[in-house]
Amino acid sequence: MKCDIVVVSWNHLEFLRPCIEHITQNTHYPYRLIVIDNASDFETINYLENLKNNATSEIVLIKNEKNLGFVKAINQGIKVSNAPYACIFNNDTLPGQDWLSELIEFAEKHPDVGLLNPLCKGHTEQGLTVNPVRNIKGSVLESKISNGVNDYAKMLSSSNKGKYMEMNQCQGFCMLVKREVIEKIGYLDERFDTVGFDDTDYSMRAHIAGYRSVSVHSSYVYHREHASFGKMGDRKKIQGILENRYFEKWPRHLRFAVIFSVSKNTSDEEIANFLRSALFLAREWCWVNLMIFGDKAAGERMEALKKRGNFPLHQNIKFNYLNRKFKMLEITARILERSFGRKKRKKYDAVICGERGLLPFLKFLCSFQKSISLSMDFAEFSEKKLKEIIKPFRKDGLKQKSSTKCDIILPVCDQYEFTKKCVENILKNADTQHRLIIINNGRNPETRNFLEELSRNKDVETTIVHNDRNIGWVKALNQGIELSLAPYVCFQNSDTIVTPGWLRKMIDILQSQENFGMINPTWEGRPRDMEIDRYGSMLEKLNSKLYIETDWCRGFSTVIKRAVIEKIGKVDERYGLGYLDDVDYSIRAIEAGFSCIRALDTYVYHEGNVTANKVLGDKWDELHERNKLIRRKKWGDPLKIVIILNRKVCRRSDILNRVEDIVFYLAREQHHIDIWSPRKFNNKFRHTNVKLKVYPLLLKFFVSFDLYTNKKKKPEKRYDAVFNYDHKHSNFNEFIKETADKMKEKTKSNEA
Repeated sequence: MKCDIVVVSWNHLEFLRPCIEHITQNTHYPYRLIVIDNASDFETINYLENLKNNATSEIVLIKNEKNLGFVKAINQGIKVSNAPYACIFNNDTLPGQDWLSELIEFAEKHPDVGLLNPLCKGHTEQGLTVNPVRNIKGSVLESKISNGVNDYAKMLSSSNKGKYMEMNQCQGFCMLVKREVIEKIGYLDERFDTVGFDDTDYSMRAHIAGYRSVSVHSSYVYHREHASFGKMGDRKKIQGILENRYFEKWPRHLRFAVIFSVSKNTSDEEIANFLRSALFLAREWCWVNLMIFGDKAAGERMEALKKRGNFPLHQNIKFNYLNRKFKMLEITARILERSFGRKKRKKYDAVICGERGLLPFLKFLCSFQKSISLSMDFAEFSEKKLKEIIKPFRKDGLKQKSSTKCDIILPVCDQYEFTKKCVENILKNADTQHRLIIINNGRNPETRNFLEELSRNKDVETTIVHNDRNIGWVKALNQGIELSLAPYVCFQNSDTIVTPGWLRKMIDILQSQENFGMINPTWEGRPRDMEIDRYGSMLEKLNSKLYIETDWCRGFSTVIKRAVIEKIGKVDERYGLGYLDDVDYSIRAIEAGFSCIRALDTYVYHEGNVTANKVLGDKWDELHERNKLIRRKKWGDPLKIVIILNRKVCRRSDILNRVEDIVFYLAREQHHIDIWSPRKFNNKFRHTNVKLKVYPLLLKFFVSFDLYTNKKKKPEKRYDAVFNYDHKHSNFNEFIKETADKMKEKTKSNEA
């Protein structure tokens, strides 16, 4: 087994040289050093080149022409790495003796641990710090400590063997990552381009994927901290920007106080459940402040049970052993301190108490910081109850489904510039696991060379097929479907530009309901002078996780569940080179019981018909009419239907539910429905084929006027049917359904 150590350098040779010397001298586990240089000065580059030329162990040196920032450089290194472990390393560190062996030994023994840190504090270049590192019991480590990092590392290795602390996050100064974690959650998020919150984000993603983050107390790496920040500008300002990016992506971390009294009558099971509850909250990224009331014996009993039950230390849990005699005073002081005192920026979101009798008093105290108080019976451990406590604060939960795999099927036919731009944006902005399945229908040498180069890029998972001739959009999609294995498939046009997170956001919505089968992004509404990414970001902020049902999914960018493909098969090849094939596929999905959805928080720019116009030219209209005839024979033409609601219908929710049922039936049959009503409705009739026209006064007059003007329109634009909804008729929905079905059937050709 081997470990790849990824070090990013940017000038600061005075830090880089001793860092690499310590790695060379103190790393006895098999390793390869991967150095990513971010356009350093001549002296630093010269040192690195001499190091590579004269090294006795394997060194990979990648020299960037410009400073890409820490995160992008680290990703470069991780992409080169293929070892079972990769270690992200800062150049302002000094690893102590056997630092890596200690980390990997711990990682091997704990399969659920994915990210690991060494200790980094307690020693300085001048010797032991004023506040020395404490061991697992909290007492000062007693040993003669020399000024050397190695001596300090040896002392920790011998005294702290097997000891660790769970972390809500591992820090990026020296972070060991298992290969399986990288394969499951991918690389660092490059939105945190400078440095800061990239490690927090990565730890959160690992947590969602089921891995723990730990600090191993027998491994030591001295860290100077922020050595490169001096040349980057205002550190606080940069960190503030990155913090905002982090909390745009993730919910804020919560703070809970848990009050628990230990007496002779308190059972061991109650104490164990109390500890398990605290650990569960901490692992859900909550800061947990424990107020434990009892005598000295109670504290000793608690510690003994922690040790007996292998209860791990956790960074997010703080134990406070307090005197029962001053319970009310202690509780008052600690809550009010976070309401008015120096800790008011860290107020509690909730105070949980094991005693119901304290609730009225706690409710009064919590009112000062606008938090909630509640009781919990620790007679049993209830994960469900704890989740219910967290849920109101995190309506969307901790969901970042970056581990979901999607096959992106991209048919291309020449159009080098569009194809190149499309692929580059997909690789840049897809933050979920994916494979590019590219079906090349063209013979353009530039496009072919670009695709060949892409296929040789080991950092990108691709399957590329070159056809001898242009077999058309539909057959190319079916070629891609045959090669696809992932739980989600995306049909993508080559004349599109995707925005950050477009794929993940659509998959998140599809996963939210079992009957959702296909989904489109939004593609309309962008002002011409607004940047594409900026408009996408604006939609995400305004419409986070919002969607609307639609009549059919447009094929320019459609994500489809594997269950849909397994049920309805491939795309109908009668549509040849393309056009209306997406309508047909959507109708088949709806007929099979799935819904078609449009994501309102996701934007993809679509140029439109770039390849079709070049390939078909004047024959485009001919193909258009031909495919319209195929669709008409198969499905008939959609109708334009009006449903009129009176005030009695609008007042009764049971009748409105019946109206909603028939409206959605008609919309899913591709019909366009206008609802004329005397009032508005919130969150009803949300479908792209449904329009609500509200006439609060003189409904009959406006209805008559609208019908009169409708007669003046061209025949193809007139209403096909008008229904005045009869709420007294119990079978009125069936009447509308049968009437619409018969009228649609008449639009089909006799050859259908």
